[in-house]
Amino acid sequence: MGAFTISSIAVILCCWPLAVLSFLRHQGKKSTIMWGVFCAFIGFWGIASFFASTTMDKAASTMWWRFATIGSIMSPPTFYHFTHLYFEEKRNWILVVVYTMAAFFLYSNFFLPGLFLGDVWLIHNEFYFPNWTATKGILFVIFYFSFFVVLLSYSLWLMIKGFRKAKGQARNKIKYFFVGMFFGWIGVHGDF
Repeated sequence: MGAFTISSIAVILCCWPLAVLSFLRHQGKKSTIMWGVFCAFIGFWGIASFFASTTMDKAASTMWWRFATIGSIMSPPTFYHFTHLYFEEKRNWILVVVYTMAAFFLYSNFFLPGLFLGDVWLIHNEFYFPNWTATKGILFVIFYFSFFVVLLSYSLWLMIKGFRKAKGQARNKIKYFFVGMFFGWIGVHGDF
C-alpha cells in the first residue's frame, strides 16, 4: 500500500465523520448542512481515489478516477456555497452560475472524457493516475482556473472580509478556519 492510498484512507477517515456529524448536529443552520455536503464530496473523492489507487487494471482505474473527479468538481462549489451561507452573502446569482458550470463539468467528465479527464498512466509500477500534463485541454484549463483559482480565491476573500467584521470568539474561529482551509486547498493543487 503506497502513500497515496494511505492518504486516501486518511481523507475518508477525516471527512466522512465530519459530514455525518454536520448532518446530525446542524441545529437548523444551513451553513452547517452545506459544510457536511462539502465534507461528503471530499470523502467521496477519498473513496474513489482509494479504489483507483488499489487496482492495477487500467480501465477500472480510469472509471474510479472519473468518480473521484466528481468530488474534485463539486468541492469548490460546495465550499463556496458554505462560505456564501456562513457569511450571509447576498449575491445568489453566483451560486446559479457556479452550479451550472459544475453541471457542465460533471457532464464533460463522463461524456467527454478525452477532453476532461484524459488518460491515466502507471506511476512507479504502483497505481494508475490521471496524466494531467499530457491531456490538459482547454476544457480542463477552464475548469481548473474558474474553480480552483477564481472561486476558491473568492471564497477565501469572503472569509477575510468576514474576519475583519467579526469580533471576539467568532473572529478567532474564522482566523483558524481560514488558515486550515488555505493550506488544505494548497494540498489539492498537487493533484493537478
